Amino acid sequence: MKALGCLAFFACQALSFVSCDGVEEVGVQALSGCPSLESVQLPEAVRIYNAAFMASGLTSLSLPETTRLGYSAFQHCDALTELRLTAAGNITLEMDSGATPFSPNFAKVCDLTLNADKHYSTGTAAPKAASADQWATNYYGDPLTWKSIAFE
Repeated sequence: MKALGCLAFFACQALSFVSCDGVEEVGVQALSGCPSLESVQLPEAVRIYNAAFMASGLTSLSLPETTRLGYSAFQHCDALTELRLTAAGNITLEMDSGATPFSPNFAKVCDLTLNADKHYSTGTAAPKAASADQWATNYYGDPLTWKSIAFE
């Protein structure tokens, strides 16, 4: 299976764990509205589409190959406190009608890990961190402040 299609597990109240080797795409709202969803393993996911994890119960997430995040991908993910986006190269962060992949409140409580190529002083990939705790922007171009940012 190469993709979790649009709405694949939408609003599955009891879904707590997803592990899918080989999945490269997570469709629009594929895992959205799953409040019991705490753990997801998608080691080959390259593209995460709009609202894919919106309002899920995730507490931590590692997406080592992801290079595209759709708008609202992590909106209302209030329990998510650790996010790892460690793919090398540019990451496309989609925006639409004021929505970005991340909400400002979410970023403030989340520890973020990025590939070293996005480091604020030595990075060569985009988007590059603006500082030791700022990466990505809101819809208006203001940088998002994260609880912490690590680079590997």
